[in-house]
Amino acid sequence: YLSSRGIPTRMDFQLNPELNLEQITKDFSADHRVQINDLLPVEQAAHLSQCLAEKITYKQAFVVDGNFGEASLEQLNDLKVEDRDKLLNDVNQQAASGVGFWYERNVIQANDTELTGDLFKWLNSDALLETVANITGTDKCSGATAQSTRYKPGDFLTRNKSDATEEKRKLAFVMNLSPRWHADWGGMLQFYQPDATPRDTWSPNFNSLALFDVSHIHSVTYVAPFAQEPQLAIRGWFVG
Repeated sequence: YLSSRGIPTRMDFQLNPELNLEQITKDFSADHRVQINDLLPVEQAAHLSQCLAEKITYKQAFVVDGNFGEASLEQLNDLKVEDRDKLLNDVNQQAASGVGFWYERNVIQANDTELTGDLFKWLNSDALLETVANITGTDKCSGATAQSTRYKPGDFLTRNKSDATEEKRKLAFVMNLSPRWHADWGGMLQFYQPDATPRDTWSPNFNSLALFDVSHIHSVTYVAPFAQEPQLAIRGWFVG
């Protein structure tokens, strides 16, 4: 999938014209969620994947004592061994109770100079927001928020609903951009029943989009220590 011609500096993102939007709409209506394969033209997906792998500077995101934290690789490396061990222990202790996450991210803005800036503009375009409204049968969202994410061995996201009321989230999405991900490596999008019983699992197929309303309880399963490369994705929400 990856091009040897370098990463373009600009791109007019578009949906794959061969998508069957009528079938996608029907699939979403059954359970307010859908996985859309072959989302973008393959060359666009390949360049975006390269961008996430080579051009983005990530920070480690986590929760400790109910508070969001973020640290660069340099900041983590500068910690004393005992302080880093305590941070990881606190994160894991909280995760053991079903709350928390540990993964790398970079918040995407419209003025990003990499391809992610053009992607952000596309996600917030009238055309795409209208398409999402048609697929989901909801009122047109006011916009989208997004982040580049990189899940490495040991990373995870525990069970949650993406229904942060202050952000007026309506729909969650995951745009999967790892071309060689193996199911045994973990990092699966896992859905749950309200009583926490596992429901089903979606694999992060390259160039696929998971789209679901924020009532769905979900997680990203633990990435195995033997994963051979990080899992790359654009994650975010359609809001308001």
